[in-house]
Amino acid sequence: MTMGHLGLIMLFCRANGFGWLKTSLAAIGRMAFTNYVVASIWLFQLIASPLWLSRFRFGPLEYVSRWLTYGQKPRMLGAASATE
Repeated sequence: MTMGHLGLIMLFCRANGFGWLKTSLAAIGRMAFTNYVVASIWLFQLIASPLWLSRFRFGPLEYVSRWLTYGQKPRMLGAASATE
C-alpha cells in the first residue's frame, strides 16, 4: 500500500498541470517549521480559550478594549453566556 501511495505521489509530481497546487505544496514544505509552530499555537488556543472563558467573561485584550471604549472597568469574572 505504501508503494502505491508513493507511486501516486510520483505520478502527481511528474504530471503536467496542477501548477498552482504544486507551487503551494512546495511553499508549505519550505516553511514547514513555521507552519508547525502556527499549528501548535492554534492547537493551544483550541484548548486554552474554552478553559479561560469558563472562568472569565472575555479575553484580556477584549477587557482592555471594552475598558477604553466605555470608560469604565467591565466585570471580568464569571463566564459569559453564548449570546453575549
